[in-house]
Amino acid sequence: MFFKRYAHLFRWLFVIDVISSPSEIVFVLKQLPLESLVVLRCYEHLQRKNLAHWLSRICRKLRLIFLVAGDPFTALATRASGLHVRESSFSKMRKWRYLKKRWFISCASHSVKQNLKIQAAGFDAALFSPVFHSKKTNFKAMGATKFLKYQAFTRKIDVFALGGTAKANISKLRETRQKVGIAGINLYNDRL
Repeated sequence: MFFKRYAHLFRWLFVIDVISSPSEIVFVLKQLPLESLVVLRCYEHLQRKNLAHWLSRICRKLRLIFLVAGDPFTALATRASGLHVRESSFSKMRKWRYLKKRWFISCASHSVKQNLKIQAAGFDAALFSPVFHSKKTNFKAMGATKFLKYQAFTRKIDVFALGGTAKANISKLRETRQKVGIAGINLYNDRL
């Protein structure tokens, strides 16, 4: 119940990068508050389309927002709620904002400049990273203070903190004026 307990402070985004076990994923999804986001990355998964269909059904049932990363055609086929775009594909994928006006569209970002581009394109959210130190990235972590400062430049979109987010450090991201988005991969791997 960790995520629901802090639903008044944070908006949650669960990134699925590796499929360890379907039961673990379902367990985490059931812990998320309504309207939380779920992003299927797993770009190389052999059964990605089947996995997307399965996740889309579960997310609709639980009233979660399901996004397929990098593949608008799979998002269409699975009746996903939207699309997540890689930063490197941003220019090529902008057209989907106009083709699917009701979709929730997010984009990866590693700079304030990119966040401003995401906002100008009419996207709904940026996954801004890395906020905290992570073993998986070559970028220097910005820290909580800079994240909150940079977030203020793009008030028209949701900005989710990604990179090194853990139960031990997300309290540093509390913002009194608006909910802060917390995105994570490993954050959700521990049983709550």
